[in-house]
Amino acid sequence: MTTQISNKTADAVVRGDALSFRQEIVAGKHHLLADEPVSAGGGDTGADPYDYLLAALGVCKSMTVVRAPKTMASREHYGFGLALAYSRERLRRVRDQRRHARQN
Repeated sequence: MTTQISNKTADAVVRGDALSFRQEIVAGKHHLLADEPVSAGGGDTGADPYDYLLAALGVCKSMTVVRAPKTMASREHYGFGLALAYSRERLRRVRDQRRHARQN
């Protein structure tokens, strides 16, 4: 049994059906679409989940650099940026391998 923490509505709602990969995303006042490319069985009506994940990582990194105090640029925090760069490259490879497997 789960306990409700607050009366606050969900921050993001994702809706889809079993007929396609297309998903409608509502995050606050923002509306997005997610889908798979045609080559993967989707309709290509929106970015695929890996694209959204890569975008999220990129936005987090960019906002951290822009908003962080000067100490974030110090040597002790440099590894954080490298970890995100590695993650993006790894996700791209996984996405490309997945797409290639579906095409074959």
